[in-house]
Amino acid sequence: MNKKQTVQLPAIIPAQSTEVHLSMYALYLQIKKLESKLDYLAFYDEITLLPNHKYFKKELTFALINAERNHQKLAVVKIGIDRFKIINDTLGFLHGDSLLKETAHRLLSLKYSAKSISRMNGDEFLLYLEDADDLAIEEFCKRIMNLFKLPFSIDGHELFVSVSIGASVYPYAGHNVHNLIKTADIAMSRVKEEGKNNYKIYHGMLNKFSGQQLTFENELRHALDRNEFSLVYQPQWSVHENEVVGVEALLRWKHPKLGYISPADFIPLAEKLGLIISIGEWVLHEACRQNKEWQDAGLPPFRCSVNVSIAQLLHTQFTQTLTRVLKKTKLDPCYLELEITESIAIVKEDYILKILNNIKQMGMYIAIDDFGTGYSSLKYITQFPINRIKIDQSFIHDHTTVNQAIIKAIITMAHSMNLNVLAEGVETKEQLEFLASQGCNEIQGYYICHPLPHDQAGKLLQNFSPFTHYM
Repeated sequence: MNKKQTVQLPAIIPAQSTEVHLSMYALYLQIKKLESKLDYLAFYDEITLLPNHKYFKKELTFALINAERNHQKLAVVKIGIDRFKIINDTLGFLHGDSLLKETAHRLLSLKYSAKSISRMNGDEFLLYLEDADDLAIEEFCKRIMNLFKLPFSIDGHELFVSVSIGASVYPYAGHNVHNLIKTADIAMSRVKEEGKNNYKIYHGMLNKFSGQQLTFENELRHALDRNEFSLVYQPQWSVHENEVVGVEALLRWKHPKLGYISPADFIPLAEKLGLIISIGEWVLHEACRQNKEWQDAGLPPFRCSVNVSIAQLLHTQFTQTLTRVLKKTKLDPCYLELEITESIAIVKEDYILKILNNIKQMGMYIAIDDFGTGYSSLKYITQFPINRIKIDQSFIHDHTTVNQAIIKAIITMAHSMNLNVLAEGVETKEQLEFLASQGCNEIQGYYICHPLPHDQAGKLLQNFSPFTHYM
């Protein structure tokens, strides 16, 4: 039997080639492993480990077949992380990747309701809902937004991140994969244009604005020359002193055909077109001029708050612009407050710090607007010469236990650093009472007064005491 083995074995596998065959087998295993990895990479995202756009489209194709067969609706939902590029560019790709991973982790908590939670590209994610009506889609979008109420902890940095969400519904917004993803993207883009941190379900009117984009741009370019801009003012009320302590100047554009247009609809476009510098200077000048006009008419002096964009702060002539405006209007700098967003804190940190210190030395006040919705770090708040923090209205409107805890934490933190706190968007007595109980210094919102044109605001502010009953 041993002899039989020695005779037949070389005929099949020559003794001298055994190592070669073993090497070939090892190579075969490596090839199969590589093929398996390539198959994985073809349908999954390496960073988040979620399915990618190819996998999503494949799954959505089958889901649409089932929806058509069963006469059911189907919703495609697209989610974009707001201000992700700023975070990625400033903190670096590793921090950006960590944020993507944590975002994926939070979205996966919805896996029992949503199908094929996938990463599309960049900071965008996709999923779909089966057999969902409009109410269910809205509730689901709200659930997504609630996932981002609490901050992310990314390598020692605390990040408050919001998302913009667009949804499209089969069969109304499209009958195939391409159209449903496209219309969800249109809805999400419109949310970003309107100020981010919201959701929108696609309908045909969203495309109307896109089709008139060029005309809209040209009209915006001429709006300043045609005197189509104006300011309205919303009072800011001291909770404990029971009196108005300031006003916020809010920009309005009265379009000759469309009527009044919200700043959320045209400010992002003005920044894109490079018009924000000239528009911003007009706002500063008009706010200071009208405030001085009130003082000259005998009204008590109020501080007027004006929003300032990143583009304005980074402009090389910004401090010169402020000097020129104050000199021309003869307004004392202490009656001008500049509101900046948290996102400014991570754009050219050293340069921004220098500019803000110059502004403070000139005698103006500085506030952080929409606090809690962008990038947040105690380092920046302690280093920057801030006088006041404005809590974003999203925390006030959605009166949840989580939001109440966030509001308490913000007020406690601000007071520990001798900063005043103003709550935006206060609309009910219950909101006011809660904020007062937590020590919030000032409030602003419809419960006090709607924004008013300059002349009406002046008349109202002469004898304005909205809450004599409250104290």
